[in-house]
Amino acid sequence: MPSKSILLFGQIFGLCLSALSFLVYLQKNRTKILITKMILDLLNVFQQAMVGALTGSVVNGIAVLREFVFYHKDKKKWAQSKAWLIVFLVLMGAAPLVSWQGTVSLLPAIGSILVVIGFYSSNPQFVRILGMVGQSFWLLYSCLILNLGGILGSSLCILGGMIGLIHDFKAKKKKETSFET
Repeated sequence: MPSKSILLFGQIFGLCLSALSFLVYLQKNRTKILITKMILDLLNVFQQAMVGALTGSVVNGIAVLREFVFYHKDKKKWAQSKAWLIVFLVLMGAAPLVSWQGTVSLLPAIGSILVVIGFYSSNPQFVRILGMVGQSFWLLYSCLILNLGGILGSSLCILGGMIGLIHDFKAKKKKETSFET
């Protein structure tokens, strides 16, 4: 368990990261979602470690690599292999084995497996939906380990995803209406 000062700094740092969490799923396209999420996950590697959330830290480290590869999926030949999907599903599933803190360690792994599937998709709405479901597992994890920044961050990610989906729905309706006139 981290010292009280590191724990306090980690909680404050996590609360500061919440603003970035809110912005992830509000981005207009998959590329911007991935870039924002990559930055957030990199910072969360450290934040999770500071609050003693070892599994969260390991999973966020894997997530940074995931977002890097998936960002290049439509641009670079090396990133186009479907094997990457399997690699990241296996890595996320194995993360609790190297960072076991009890059954609570399964929650971020399950949430991140869902996010892997979402981020592999090119459909921003599907990314948002699976991202919100995955964040629900992270929210429960953060509540159980008492990570205040994680609780706020996951809640804001879910809220941002809902707002993004509402925006997508309105844009689709507007586009459909403009074709009718």
